[in-house]
Amino acid sequence: MKYFYIESEKLSQSENYFSYKIMSSKEFPKISGTYLLLMNLSYPKKIKVGALGELIFKPGRYIYVGSALKGRLYHRLLRHVKPAAQKKVHWHIDYFLQCSPSVLIIEKLFIFPSTDRYECDFAQILQNYADCSIPKFGSSDCSCNSHLFYFNSKNEFSLIL
Repeated sequence: MKYFYIESEKLSQSENYFSYKIMSSKEFPKISGTYLLLMNLSYPKKIKVGALGELIFKPGRYIYVGSALKGRLYHRLLRHVKPAAQKKVHWHIDYFLQCSPSVLIIEKLFIFPSTDRYECDFAQILQNYADCSIPKFGSSDCSCNSHLFYFNSKNEFSLIL
């Protein structure tokens, strides 16, 4: 499966976020696909995540797996890296991404272009390597346990990528 990724120095939750820093919609065609957000949380954080309620997130690395079909991948990724003040909270991941950039950093973004949805396949693989998953996070529309995975060790995190 072909993929590409973008590293953290080009991902920024500042005024000049994502699309302006690294790509325009002309450079990023209307594609569908699955993506992985690789994030690092510096401090423990209690976050109210919609119907899931208040959750406590440990410091460490997290991988979120998602997808966007019908040519909307660019727009979904752009939404994820926009500053919290510039978007309405809709998905579970939006609550998590509301953390200040001094607390939560998106380190890498892997993109797997495809007309098929592979997020559940990736979630099953990540479940085997992660230290734990956040139950029902991002998976309310499927039978997966979770789409957000926690890695305490950088080694384990790096091993799968």
